[in-house]
Amino acid sequence: MRARHKVMIFTIMVILGVMTVLLIKVTQGSMDSILTTAEYKDANDQRIKLISDLGRLEEDNAEMRKKLETYKDAMKNDETTVDEIEYELLRNAALAGAVKVTGSGIVITMQDGEMTTGEDKDDVLNYLRTIHNTDMLKILNELRNSGAEAIAINGERILETSEVYCSWAFITINGEKLPAPFVIEVIGDTDMLRSYLASDYGFVRMIGYRGVRVETIESDSITIDGTGGLRVPEHMKIAEPEV
Repeated sequence: MRARHKVMIFTIMVILGVMTVLLIKVTQGSMDSILTTAEYKDANDQRIKLISDLGRLEEDNAEMRKKLETYKDAMKNDETTVDEIEYELLRNAALAGAVKVTGSGIVITMQDGEMTTGEDKDDVLNYLRTIHNTDMLKILNELRNSGAEAIAINGERILETSEVYCSWAFITINGEKLPAPFVIEVIGDTDMLRSYLASDYGFVRMIGYRGVRVETIESDSITIDGTGGLRVPEHMKIAEPEV
């Protein structure tokens, strides 16, 4: 679309140049020499024709300039549309976790509570002080519901397809085994996230009551890496709209 507009604009400019030269020649023409009656008639006919042509050229000139402005506006609109498309693609890539993002938010650091002397590792209290995959899933869901826009755990970006499950002393996310302590970096609405952390009903505070060690801080600058590319679905296809 841009190339076609440029060719049209170039053609119009050439035509305008030719028309300008013709106008200059008409206005600069003179009849200084003495003419015969026949020559005068021919010259007068030529003058009338040139005046008629001049009027037509002026009309064409005005029309060409109008078209030129239209094409310039079209090119400007095309550039605006391309910029909007590029912004939308970048925005979607950021939300999908494909690119590195930065912003304000919170950082939550969690690790298992310490066993007391003589306590059996299978004791129920020790179980409560241990972080499980179900705990992490609940926290992730609550963070998303509290204004989180990007989340990473120990540097691993949380995607819409990320799995979270226990692997003995580790938690596996995106196929990577992550050891404690678990550092959850969250970029999002700081006010909403702060309110979530302060709530007695938030799961982060509840696992603290269980004996899990939890530290939370706010940060004006958190950077979370992207995955480097969007995941292309292999089996999922867009369904045709129902008529």
